[in-house]
Amino acid sequence: MPPRGRKHVPAVARSSVLQAMRTPIALALFSALCACNNGSSTATLIPELIVEPTLEITEDNAQQALQAGVRAALDVQRIGLVGARFIRVPRPEVEDEDPNVTTAPQVLPATMSVDITGPQGGTAVFTWEDRQRDGIYSTGDVFTITCDGYKAEKMTFTGSILLDNVRLQGDPGEVGWKFDADCKLQGVNVSWGATDFDLTMTLPVYLEDRIVTEVFRTYLPENVFIGPWEVYAGSTFEHALGQSRYSLAFDGIVYSADLDGILKFETEAYLEGLNLAFLNGPSFGNFFVVGANGTRLENELDLTNFAMTINPREEENEMGVVEMVNDGVLTISWTTLLP
Repeated sequence: MPPRGRKHVPAVARSSVLQAMRTPIALALFSALCACNNGSSTATLIPELIVEPTLEITEDNAQQALQAGVRAALDVQRIGLVGARFIRVPRPEVEDEDPNVTTAPQVLPATMSVDITGPQGGTAVFTWEDRQRDGIYSTGDVFTITCDGYKAEKMTFTGSILLDNVRLQGDPGEVGWKFDADCKLQGVNVSWGATDFDLTMTLPVYLEDRIVTEVFRTYLPENVFIGPWEVYAGSTFEHALGQSRYSLAFDGIVYSADLDGILKFETEAYLEGLNLAFLNGPSFGNFFVVGANGTRLENELDLTNFAMTINPREEENEMGVVEMVNDGVLTISWTTLLP
């Protein structure tokens, strides 16, 4: 079990600071997150990250430490994104609605369902509870998705996902809308490559359509186990999708059962990736895993690999000149980190 150094503190508003806005996608992510900080429920009750890393990163454990950070960041972000995107499912049609009846308004059914296919395979039953009985997706509606091997974001889902406490501005069938809700996974089995785990948790999700950019944000209100990794409450996950590329930003804490220690994971500004199916993860930017006593991994990405620098630091050499040194560099592929 992980060291229990976490204190219960009042929830506070918190968001990551994106330091370098180099592309329109990253700019869209930053501006939309500022906007949702002022109004979305996903930014008002984020627990403060106060747990400090307990594990020293060494050359021997660097690969496992990196995998813990990467999986904690990407697994939670992708699970939340899949759940939030169900709001894009077209409204189920009312089968018994008679277009010839014009003498009086017809009473719409409160609950409608439709079978849907996952973007990468599998199926799900999408059920819409129209609380307003107005025939359109709106604030207060409830959505239940019963997944049967539903595949999206390279993950497979089996079980029930509920979108509740819905707030919606605009029509998801059009462009230019905002959506936030509680995404509740109720004993859902999730598999990604060689990793398979069951999840019962709630993710507050925010999704915004900005015509040419989709912006997503979530955080963990409580700790959650993702396979052998426990990701801590207060960890935040951000995503922006454009026509040809996407951006990611993370800030969180993870406990690795394999290493029996706590690590911090974070991005410097953001990561970027190309919207190409054969790529497993982002391709540009820097991702950091921070350990105890100043140890850290600094990872520079390329299209298929992490170039991982172990404990980079300044040291004075025999000549009295300060130079950058490290404990080694390890290049590791996405397929190794994300089997």
